[in-house]
Amino acid sequence: MKRGMRPLQGVSPRTSLRRVNVVFDVSGKLYPLDEQAATVTGESLRRKAAGQLGDEGVEGARAVADEIERVLVGMSSEPIQLARERADAVYYVLNVSVRPNDPEEADALALYVAVREIHDERLRRG
Repeated sequence: MKRGMRPLQGVSPRTSLRRVNVVFDVSGKLYPLDEQAATVTGESLRRKAAGQLGDEGVEGARAVADEIERVLVGMSSEPIQLARERADAVYYVLNVSVRPNDPEEADALALYVAVREIHDERLRRG
């Protein structure tokens, strides 16, 4: 079931025994990504941390990728906090990967919009 562009409250990281949601906390609002989207995002963040996807958003990328992996392998079920550099890392990864008109990516788009707000605010503040 797609949730559109609204953050979710009370989202469980496990939707069934086989499906895992990775939940991100952005400014107190929860945004889930399904297992496949989270895996792709985590892999892209690892590449970002290694400098393979440009210099912007490198700081914070490894930490978020590690937390995504911990949720995916069942070592954690806590929402992943995204603020400052960590939000920027996710912003730069999703900025080039999210397809806004694809209904299958509604959750990733909602997360992107949330981290973009943090990114834009950081730019305004200098």
